[in-house]
Amino acid sequence: MTVKNANIGLLQSEKTAPALQLLKSIAFTHRNTPVKELHRFFLHEENRKERLAFIKFSTDINEIMYLATCNRIEFIFTTHLSCDNRFLTRFFRNFRQDWTEDEVDFAVKHAEVFEGEDALRHLYRVASSLDSLVVGEREIITQVRKAYDSCYADGLTGDLLRILVKSTI
Repeated sequence: MTVKNANIGLLQSEKTAPALQLLKSIAFTHRNTPVKELHRFFLHEENRKERLAFIKFSTDINEIMYLATCNRIEFIFTTHLSCDNRFLTRFFRNFRQDWTEDEVDFAVKHAEVFEGEDALRHLYRVASSLDSLVVGEREIITQVRKAYDSCYADGLTGDLLRILVKSTI
């Protein structure tokens, strides 16, 4: 597990807004997970809403958004909980209840976690294609918008994700 937090020297704000501290992101990308293994985190359209709603309910998440592209899977969400190993283990046990401990451990080990301001910066980098396998590719902004719209339509998001995602697109 790689954790990014809001400690970046001159760019660090004096005080992170309380609502922004709730923002978290769990990313699986070409950089931290073998591309052939990304399928483990893919949710099919026909059961995506139910699976995300279950994760949201069972892990004390307020809002959740799921982004899947050919080179990344991301869970962007809000919670008052810290994304430590204990949280990640609980998250992935609920993500796929049929997973073995080895599969849950694989997910925890390969998860790249962003919290607070770093989660927002990461979202901006993803949406602007700066974090893409091919920097400058144009599809990602549309993929972010569609991912948000889909989760919004499913009742999985709220005001904080709406404001943050709308500011990226």
